[in-house]
Amino acid sequence: MNLAILKKLFYRLLSSIIVLLVVISFIFVLLQLSPGNPSLKYFSPKLSSDLLSKIAHSFSEEKHVLEQYYSFIYNFITGDFGVSFNYHKSVISVLGKYVFFTFLFSSSAFIILFSLSFTLAYIAATHAGNLFEKITLKVAMVLYSTPSFVSGIILLYIFAYQLELFPLSGLYSNSFDQLNVFQKAMDILNHLILPTITLTLSLYPIYYQYLRENLKKTINSSFVVNLRSLGMKEKTILKKHIIPNALDPVIAVAGVDLGQLLGGTLIIEVIYGLPGLGRLTLNAILSLDYPLIIGCCFTAGFMIIASGFFTDLIRMSIDKRLIKGLLN
Repeated sequence: MNLAILKKLFYRLLSSIIVLLVVISFIFVLLQLSPGNPSLKYFSPKLSSDLLSKIAHSFSEEKHVLEQYYSFIYNFITGDFGVSFNYHKSVISVLGKYVFFTFLFSSSAFIILFSLSFTLAYIAATHAGNLFEKITLKVAMVLYSTPSFVSGIILLYIFAYQLELFPLSGLYSNSFDQLNVFQKAMDILNHLILPTITLTLSLYPIYYQYLRENLKKTINSSFVVNLRSLGMKEKTILKKHIIPNALDPVIAVAGVDLGQLLGGTLIIEVIYGLPGLGRLTLNAILSLDYPLIIGCCFTAGFMIIASGFFTDLIRMSIDKRLIKGLLN
């Protein structure tokens, strides 16, 4: 790879690390400004002496504020977020399965969302002004004005409560342990269908509109018309020119928009009772589990910043003109 490209990517990575340090510092300031003494709230005769000492050490209240800050930064770098008051385990061990579920859930929903949005937007863009475009546009407008919690409750009421086609909540059935591997996979899939549809519908209008407008602009652009006049095959034009040009701004928006995706999963995880990062964060806030709140906030911030960096890599792999832009 060209040295100039590596240099630019290094600066992007460095800026991401700086932003992450700002996020960590912001979390520290919020913790310092929070009223009361959170560690005293959890001192109880029922807790073991080891756990009590870990809780006191995690707050480092006897140290100067600068020493606390340095310890705070060091703990973040080493992955030591302290001990969760509710789970009586290290925060990093609690976060693992919840972050993994949210990542899988969000990724699956995003793949479906992108595939659906692109397919419908391409059909609408290539048949501009016909009935199909008008219907999909009206549906997108209705979905855009409908909050995700409303659509989630409606889907839950109709398909889970009334028709009983899907489970009401959770990720597993009561008989999950008695099922074989294939049945367990199908059981989890059955529990995830409604939440995935809800998350997809909540973000579909935005991506459909972006893709439809970009595809229409690209398809009707002069350079595409010239390529057709030169006899280039439609599949080649679509693969090498239309898709890269149409996807580039949408992927850029998707990288920035991960915060909205995480916010959407929080609401949906609560509605459907799913064991994800959003629900874990909400429970940590309601129970004032400070170490777990810190770990959840850092993880969400890290995911958003990392997505921005990897989005740049994806954009460069799709549209080679961005590499030329980096070199200039």
